[in-house]
Amino acid sequence: MYNAQLSSQKRTNTVSANYPKHKTQRKLKMLRVFGLLELFVVAQRITNLLGNDALNLHSMNSILANKTDCNQTTKPKTPIQSRI
Repeated sequence: MYNAQLSSQKRTNTVSANYPKHKTQRKLKMLRVFGLLELFVVAQRITNLLGNDALNLHSMNSILANKTDCNQTTKPKTPIQSRI
């Protein structure tokens, strides 16, 4: 009785909704998953690169902080000698 009250267009839509869609009408969800996976991998690489840069910078700062000044055994040049 319910279908008899619907218009022919609504009846067609209601009936066709129960059938599986054709292969060409289905959305491929895997492409989105691969895109998200690729974004995740790129983000991980950037994070690792930034982490390594920060580690290198920290190491360089510790090296510079621990450096010792060497003793000069030569006489410093006068301003006139340094221009020559």
